[in-house]
Amino acid sequence: MIDSKRVKLIRVYNRKKATKLVINIDRFVNSNRVTNRDGNIFVKRLKGKIMDAYYTHSPVIQKLNKDIREASKLMSRQEVRFLVGCYYDMQKDRIGHSNRLFQATHQEIPHQSIQWLFDQSLVLEKQVGKMLDYYSGAHPVGLWMRENKGIGPIIAAGFLAYIDITRAPTAGRIWSYTGYVPDINWHSAETNRTKIKEHFTDWELKPSTVLSTEQVYAILDFYKRNPENIFESFKDEETGKYNTITFGEMATYLAKPPFNPNMKLLAWKLGESFVKVGGSEEPNYGHLIHRRKIYEKKKNEAGEYKELADRLLREKNWDKSTSTYKALVNGKLSDGHIHSRSKRWAVKIFLSHLHHIMYVHHYGKLPPRPFALEHLGHVDYIPPFVPFEDFVTVDNKE
Repeated sequence: MIDSKRVKLIRVYNRKKATKLVINIDRFVNSNRVTNRDGNIFVKRLKGKIMDAYYTHSPVIQKLNKDIREASKLMSRQEVRFLVGCYYDMQKDRIGHSNRLFQATHQEIPHQSIQWLFDQSLVLEKQVGKMLDYYSGAHPVGLWMRENKGIGPIIAAGFLAYIDITRAPTAGRIWSYTGYVPDINWHSAETNRTKIKEHFTDWELKPSTVLSTEQVYAILDFYKRNPENIFESFKDEETGKYNTITFGEMATYLAKPPFNPNMKLLAWKLGESFVKVGGSEEPNYGHLIHRRKIYEKKKNEAGEYKELADRLLREKNWDKSTSTYKALVNGKLSDGHIHSRSKRWAVKIFLSHLHHIMYVHHYGKLPPRPFALEHLGHVDYIPPFVPFEDFVTVDNKE
């Protein structure tokens, strides 16, 4: 059934006008002319309603039938990861089609084929989004995520798909998987060979040199990497035994990102979403960004980030006319750096909360207390904005 609002929209906007309006809204938002957060939210909601009405009139390639909707709730994590990637690819393509259609319309050139492509991309993106909506809405942890302001069904589905709680005994493991840990050593294979030789001067190393287990552990400790991952990478699937690792293979392995790029992108999108809802009166993770900025700015003004600023200044050839360069050369982080640090901190808090509820849901008991709270005397625990108890139950309270 189509609700009254959609019927009204369909009556007001015919196909051509609705399409043109969606295109203009896309261009309006993407050009960053809307700076007010509430204005952004309003435009996004208006655009969603218009698009929903438009989908109702658009020729659907194939609507989700009942069987597919039910199957969507039971998809494998691998299948969901694929669909999340497809969704964001389609979203990017749809914006590109929108821009091309806008140009063709205003240049008064024939554009029926572009119009068709735009129509289909809108519909297909919506259908994939619905599958991810069904998936995350059928999972208690997904429902908890979606109750938090700024988290929708797509991002919720992504985190459910990418995080394997059986491999994350602590929230720190999820931070590492996301690339949210400090001082990650990540270089090219050639640079790795040079750094290892310079650090372990008493070792005679050639690319073909087979490393001992002790040498492997020593190198991984130097790079602050998890030993479990590399041994699994060099495990023979047929025999179950671990193959030997040469110095050249180790250097190449260390050149791979020490995190999951898709997970890091998902976390970045989440942080951007938190920024957008930060102006809401309802408590949310966006408020944590503002709170952290105050803390970060005080430390920055006190000169506590001078060492970091000096390192950043050395690592890149900065444009000397930029505000970033002027801040770094004075031993301070730029406003952009402070914003990014604050955003990552808020996302890390969310990920720690997500680890907690995932752990309880899977094991039926509370996770180990964070190291800083258990052993370092820290007391500033930040509770979740949406209580866990409404979604999962602790069976074993040991």
